[in-house]
Amino acid sequence: QTSNDINSFQSTLQRCIFITTATMPKAEKGSAKDVANRMKAKGLQKLKFYCQMCSKQCRDENGFKCHLTSDSHLRNMKLFRDNASGIMDDF
Repeated sequence: QTSNDINSFQSTLQRCIFITTATMPKAEKGSAKDVANRMKAKGLQKLKFYCQMCSKQCRDENGFKCHLTSDSHLRNMKLFRDNASGIMDDF
């Protein structure tokens, strides 16, 4: 009986491993997700969308717009407003 239990456990374990290692379907070619994945795979892009205050590069206009409304960017802008001359000396 013990060997049956072990065999049953091993077959269940093999099925679980197969399910967890199955690959996710790829994004549809030409979709926004596919374009973003290909851009991400290329690495750094041209600095078209770059926030110099935060030293952050964004992939597209929408990402840049989201960054401009983020808490971290607004916090950096508040620090700049409070100490503009000190920060400008660093540039």
